[in-house]
Amino acid sequence: MHWLARGAAACIVGVLAWAPGAALAQPSGPPTLGPPTTIDGPNNAIVDLNGMSIARDGTGGLVYLTYIGGQPRVVVSRLLGGQFRAPQQVDTSLGGASSQPVIAAGNKGLLLIAFINSGSLYVVSRPSSTAPFTQPQLLATGASNPAIQANNFGKAYLAFTVGGGGGSDVRSAYYSSGRWSVESAPLDARPGDGAGAGQGRPRIATAGDGIGIVAWGEGGHIYTRRVW
Repeated sequence: MHWLARGAAACIVGVLAWAPGAALAQPSGPPTLGPPTTIDGPNNAIVDLNGMSIARDGTGGLVYLTYIGGQPRVVVSRLLGGQFRAPQQVDTSLGGASSQPVIAAGNKGLLLIAFINSGSLYVVSRPSSTAPFTQPQLLATGASNPAIQANNFGKAYLAFTVGGGGGSDVRSAYYSSGRWSVESAPLDARPGDGAGAGQGRPRIATAGDGIGIVAWGEGGHIYTRRVW
């Protein structure tokens, strides 16, 4: 995926690569680049390319911010059948400016997007390639720094920062069977340290066994914690 800036205008261009014989146990040659495809632009409204995720079955999407109606808004381009589709705004029902969008893809076209709007954390889901995007769901107020990842079984974890002891806490949420649930307690190692802020913003990864691992900075240390 290439992010191209040309003067005051920006353009998002996708380049797909595949290996001949990729369906076989051993690829028969080096990856081959497909021709560039313009997904959006060039224009001066595009703010930032924020993330891309592709599931094992080849479906996925990318998320970015672009100015719509004078404010930065969250836009998603789905990857289906080897092609990025027309961008879609997913925060239309919210009035404030959006920031920090992240995306996770699962098999069969599952897409999960989290972002901040007016200081609150929202999530948008697309359960399959044939289902529409849901309306934004509020998960937490006073939030920032979301990180998300899905596994191969339609489950996902989300880590984020909220105001709390020492100025900030790291929290987590879980997606399963079409629903989001927020863990009731912070993940912080020590109350009052100030966790997940600045350069210590949380990161998250999921494993095939359904376990998630969250990493974050706190009190001059880097901590990790398993969640499930």
